[in-house]
Amino acid sequence: MLTENEYKLQWIPYDEFKNIQKIEEGGFATVYRASWFDMIRNLDTTVALKVLNIYDFSVFIKELKVLCEIRDVYPSFLKCYGITKNKYEEYILVLEYANKKSLNKNLADVVKMDWKRKIKLLQCMTSDLEMIHFLGYIHRDLHSGNILQEDIDNAYVDLSYMSSESGIYGVLPYMAPEVLLGQNFTQASDIYSLGIIMSEISNGKRPYDGHQFDGLDLAMKICDGLRPDFFNGTPECFVELAKQCMNPDPQKRPTASNIQDKLNEWNRKINDPTENEIKKQFLELPIVSQNHPNHMYTSKPINTSEITKTGELLKISRNIDLFEIPYVKESNKASRKFGFRDLSNQEEFDNSSEDQKLVKLWKLNHGLYLAGQNFIPSNRIILGYNGKLEVVTYSGEPLVYAVVDNNSDKQKLLWDKLRDSYPEFSSTKENPVNNIFETDTCLLFPIAEITYDGPINKSFKFDLDNKKVKVFIADNYVEYGHFYAKKLLAGGKLILRNFANAKPVQIEHLKSHLAWALDSYHLRIENPFENATIFDFPIIETTNKNFLKTPKDLAKWIRRLYEDNVAEIITYEEIVPIFTFLGNVKHIYNSNAFINRLVPGISSKHQEIALKDWIDDIPLRNLPTWINKLPFRY
Repeated sequence: MLTENEYKLQWIPYDEFKNIQKIEEGGFATVYRASWFDMIRNLDTTVALKVLNIYDFSVFIKELKVLCEIRDVYPSFLKCYGITKNKYEEYILVLEYANKKSLNKNLADVVKMDWKRKIKLLQCMTSDLEMIHFLGYIHRDLHSGNILQEDIDNAYVDLSYMSSESGIYGVLPYMAPEVLLGQNFTQASDIYSLGIIMSEISNGKRPYDGHQFDGLDLAMKICDGLRPDFFNGTPECFVELAKQCMNPDPQKRPTASNIQDKLNEWNRKINDPTENEIKKQFLELPIVSQNHPNHMYTSKPINTSEITKTGELLKISRNIDLFEIPYVKESNKASRKFGFRDLSNQEEFDNSSEDQKLVKLWKLNHGLYLAGQNFIPSNRIILGYNGKLEVVTYSGEPLVYAVVDNNSDKQKLLWDKLRDSYPEFSSTKENPVNNIFETDTCLLFPIAEITYDGPINKSFKFDLDNKKVKVFIADNYVEYGHFYAKKLLAGGKLILRNFANAKPVQIEHLKSHLAWALDSYHLRIENPFENATIFDFPIIETTNKNFLKTPKDLAKWIRRLYEDNVAEIITYEEIVPIFTFLGNVKHIYNSNAFINRLVPGISSKHQEIALKDWIDDIPLRNLPTWINKLPFRY
């Protein structure tokens, strides 16, 4: 167990912190800025409060020990003042606050620095990594979002989740190819990540910024040798060192000490009054002045993914921000954890850590609060993490939501019904959801049913038992939510914009190509019309606001959904108010459902139709099957 005397830490009461503001939220931690009066130094101090998004207190202690051990032998490392605990029983690291936040926020300024300052900046982060490696640790998640800056010329390496020894996590563009191929993290994989960061210092943009890759394509190309670009004016020796760090063979990468020695050598030669080649390379080259787009690469967990590359199966389990919706895939264990395709109707997860990843990924144990025609997950959990998670293959038909009766007396929209039933729970906050208007048609392709049954979280139960329930919920809806969905459908969603006014030929073409694409996948037959050039489609929009313009686009989207299991939450099922958790209710499944199904964004007057009924009347529905079966003669 950790003691204050052993590591010179303070236990700091949480009420000593003032002006607490959230400043960063990633896959592994949420960081707040706060004011604190340091009584030891008799000084008002701005600190960072880091809440680790973990479920095991021993992991928190391990993280703290690593930080303290490094700080003990390396005083310039990121300072830890102590630990604290909030009212939600979350343990929190109290850390030195970096005024300039992280390197990825400052690339536009860093790229304008002269090379002498850039080398100093790289020395700071390499020095920290050298000490981490010297003590026998591996960072495992090194990227520019974990490089903190007190000022533009200095940097600290944040530990992130480095003490975790299980699973593979990271931001994909920074991950070494051998890790993408399923090998464990090593100190050499940290060096690869440092090489990627060197490219950012060179050109002022995130790795692969501007490349049109999805995550699977990017992983494959990295394993095939793709590396980030460097600014044309980058010194040759700098590019060469970065490429050594990114060598596909981990054994051929330099160590952190080797890199630090090289940087020190460059620094000496730059300051040498005599002329030399290194000095000439660094001081006579232009400075990058343009700003580049800076896409945020936060650590969002996605589940295990498989990639076929030259006959090998690449297994990935990551935190990555390249996707707006998570991958639901196969784990790197022998048994399937996240792959919906081959799940039997009763198969469940059998690994608690994998369960927790998915529970956390989609916040399955959070409440939900109303925002327009959607739900937003609450900040705090209402169910514990030690519950039972079930992921079952969806066995029903895809669904269509369309206006089939424009009668104004039609039953009120369920979202409005829910809001009218509990007016004290109404929120003025809107969620940026793809609203489906009355002239639009929505297609849902469920691939899995997800349910989570867990015990009521103690802090949530304690709060509600001691307050006026509905008033408390109404006043604290962001913290705990208004409702809970006992079941979710995960899958894909397409929006047919203004489909009610589509031309008959557009309707026929869309239904035909959709049926043929689905049959091609499910029946494993060739679709001879996938590359058709004569067609007339309505506007087909995905949830991340991409548009499917051709039959090939539509077929690729269908394959990606069912083969790669790229899924999002498409419906909330069996919805109950959270005050039903009170009294003798120990598990949520003891409560009765209030509304059976809600679809985010659906407007009034839409009716649910099975897809097979919606497309059943198209001519030549079975044409691809006939073409594949019949021996045509010429």
